[in-house]
Amino acid sequence: MSACDIVLAGLMVGGGFLQAALGAESVNLIKNPGFTDGMANWKAESKLFPEGVTHELDSAAKKGDTGSSLKISTKLQIITRMIQSPDFAVAPGEKYTLSAWVKTSGSAQAAVVVKLGGKYTGTNYKESVGPDFRKVEMFFVIPDGVTSLSYIALYLKGSDGSVWFDDVSLAKQP
Repeated sequence: MSACDIVLAGLMVGGGFLQAALGAESVNLIKNPGFTDGMANWKAESKLFPEGVTHELDSAAKKGDTGSSLKISTKLQIITRMIQSPDFAVAPGEKYTLSAWVKTSGSAQAAVVVKLGGKYTGTNYKESVGPDFRKVEMFFVIPDGVTSLSYIALYLKGSDGSVWFDDVSLAKQP
């Protein structure tokens, strides 16, 4: 995935992300969404300079949550991610909501992305979210010709800082 793919991924975190105005709660399709089972079901990926990046559990959690969060840190100019491959079939026209609670420090920026077949969509990191957890949310419809959801990715982009993710959710909408 190139930086250009990610920049084209979707909507900005912090500067105008899309919030889905949906009613009832749906079943979360993410396994280990709040990192209560450590990093089970998540895989760290750093294509460049992986030795300059840490992926770890942190005691910081969104307000009202007693669990932990995922913390990704770097001191290098890098893009790194944690991915989960839900591996279930989807059908054109199905509607989903993808969300996560996110906070940042330093120059780190965050993105939450879904890869549908060969295309990416998600929140985009143009700005840092800030020191307090904030929910970022997006709504998407499965396009024609797509039959699988390749993965969900939690991204850090930056040269010196950290990104925290908590309570990641992927839910099919009625």
